[in-house]
Amino acid sequence: MTTPDLQPTQRPPAAAPDGVPGQGAVAAPPSGPNVAGFILRLLLIVLILLGAVVAAALLMTPTRESVLIMGSDARPDEIKLGVVGRTDTLLLFVADRTTPRVAMVSVPRDLWVTIPGHGEERINAAYELGGSQTAKQTVSNVLGQRVDRFAVVGLQGVRDVVDALGGIDITVAQAIHDDSYPTDDYGYQTVDIPAGRQHMDGDTALKYARTRHQDSDFGRKSWPPFGQR
Repeated sequence: MTTPDLQPTQRPPAAAPDGVPGQGAVAAPPSGPNVAGFILRLLLIVLILLGAVVAAALLMTPTRESVLIMGSDARPDEIKLGVVGRTDTLLLFVADRTTPRVAMVSVPRDLWVTIPGHGEERINAAYELGGSQTAKQTVSNVLGQRVDRFAVVGLQGVRDVVDALGGIDITVAQAIHDDSYPTDDYGYQTVDIPAGRQHMDGDTALKYARTRHQDSDFGRKSWPPFGQR
């Protein structure tokens, strides 16, 4: 009787690929469904983390934000000298996330108010006298609404923004004629804008917004313009 080559507890060696002795079997690569499942689980985790970050940000930010938008009348040479000018345009934009609603209120430039630290004066002088913080506080006192942020746009800024948009379309309720429109060089020029739908570039849009001899401050704020109903 011959002695067996293997003990009872041993297994025969795995066959080597291509008949090469001494090498074990090569492991099969992961199947397609397993890889897809891993990617889906990874995406789900990422989405959950992003949702948590957004939720935390919403909880940390106030539900209502307000921005005071001011339009300065400073001319180009005044800006070079550091003159900020008076803000003849005052708009308070309020966004409430809980409602959710937005609102915008226009404040008349000649409204006579108390400007903190500067006494009684027209409201359009608040920014010129005390800067952004004073303007924000003055408008907040008048409207009873907290003002969180502010933005200042100059005359040239209006032209640049409108031109960057490729112009804007405005329906003019009735023809506008202004023979005393103020120019940047302290002169005057005649402005004529016909009635009807007009495509305006930046310069024309600025003239449309600034012309003041056709009606009044309240007329320019009303809609339709000039009190037409």
